[in-house]
Amino acid sequence: MMIRHQPVGATRKQPRTSAVQAVRIRTGAGVETFRNWMQETRQLIGRLLRGKNLVTAGLAALVVVSCFGVIYSASLNRGLYRTLDKLEQERARLDKEWVQLLLEESSWGAPSRIESIAVNKLHMVQPAAREIVLVRKPR
Repeated sequence: MMIRHQPVGATRKQPRTSAVQAVRIRTGAGVETFRNWMQETRQLIGRLLRGKNLVTAGLAALVVVSCFGVIYSASLNRGLYRTLDKLEQERARLDKEWVQLLLEESSWGAPSRIESIAVNKLHMVQPAAREIVLVRKPR
């Protein structure tokens, strides 16, 4: 076996890569490169989480609890909205009934209707001017 020695100060030339190979290396094109990248990512995440399992578990629990909180508040919001819708429908019905009652009250209290009932049903007559007596309030 023959060993080649380089002279002092000489540098070894790097093999030249084509432009396409350089792009592949820089961009990480290819399935194998993607697998390597995924493996490195998993290892990085593992290193970040190593020794911090309690913190990670606590944060995961907080995320789950907050998810349930969001679900609960959304459900509560839907229920309250249904109640609000029912109450608004009832208010609209009561407003309509109130308008009808106001119209009925105005028709029942109309002076012409009162006079008609007094004359026809109660057989009342308008007194003459000399029959009207004014009563004064004592001091």
